[in-house]
Amino acid sequence: MIRKAPNIKQVNTSRVIDVLWRYQNISRIDIADRLGLDKSTITKIVSSLAEKQLITEVSNRNGPPQSGRPKVSLQLNKQLGVLVGVELTDSQINLSVLNLACQILYRKIVSYHPGTQPLEQLGDVLAPVLREVESRWGKVLAIGLGMPGLVTPDTGVVSVSSAFEISQPVALAERLSAQLGYPVYCDNDANCAAWGQIMLSRPQGSGNLLYVLFTSHHRHDDSRHLGIGLGFVLNGQLFYGDDCLSGQFDVETGPHQSPVSEPEILAQFVDKLATLGRLLNVHQIVLGGEVEPYVRDIERLIHANLAAFKGHQTWQPATEISTLGTQAVSAGAAALAWSKITSSDLVLFEVLDAQRILS
Repeated sequence: MIRKAPNIKQVNTSRVIDVLWRYQNISRIDIADRLGLDKSTITKIVSSLAEKQLITEVSNRNGPPQSGRPKVSLQLNKQLGVLVGVELTDSQINLSVLNLACQILYRKIVSYHPGTQPLEQLGDVLAPVLREVESRWGKVLAIGLGMPGLVTPDTGVVSVSSAFEISQPVALAERLSAQLGYPVYCDNDANCAAWGQIMLSRPQGSGNLLYVLFTSHHRHDDSRHLGIGLGFVLNGQLFYGDDCLSGQFDVETGPHQSPVSEPEILAQFVDKLATLGRLLNVHQIVLGGEVEPYVRDIERLIHANLAAFKGHQTWQPATEISTLGTQAVSAGAAALAWSKITSSDLVLFEVLDAQRILS
């Protein structure tokens, strides 16, 4: 379906929803100040959002009774529905359910083996889980899915994924949306994990950081294969690059394509990470996914790189472990889905209208 270009009202409404997401209790005046919009515009948008039951008002009376009318803050209506995030690996599905305050309500791990269950069966695997979610937590508003490989986030097309033996484009988001009946959005797993970090850092803003996602895949001979992906958060926004290929780390193989050991992979990666950190002037490094076996080696290699660098030392890396743990990708995928349905084409309104028709 071809969508019309968003008008200024849609754009401003999307911006207001984004502020409400980032600052859970905020007044109309503060919204106007943050967005540089006049108060009458904010009043109209807020009234429209209230009619759709997307927001609720909260009275904050911190002063004495004689201090006059209490300050009224706005927040997203957590009862409106939930967001589902899915991490797709080569052995299981990690699923997280978030409310509109981005609080994780529920987590479930579902066995899934692409070797015996083709990607075409993914919708059949997810359908009963989504019915369970709706019976416990209310309407599913959207689904975000993160997986290893080259994924175009605007279309949800997976071009390449060695973990799932995809070498030709697969319109995964469109296929799942048709099967399941929900808006579905797909992205690379490292980008989803970076979205999770943006979600965690609300309302201060994540500024600049490099998110490093460690995963393990299994080859046909059951040998373990280390995967490393990067998500770039620059000025508080996820950076994709011109072709949505930023963050792809390819190992340089040895002579005659000989296998590369994990220590060599880590050494190559840290060398490139240090170069990126210096060129982008980004100091915060967040490590996530299956990172625990590699933390000490990563820190040792970073220190060795700093010690060996002969130029002016401009990179002062601050390394931390993501507090989302193994939910980084699935929780981040849910946050990705929210950002998509509240972008300027406002798919969220279509979802809410459809809900009311069916109820």
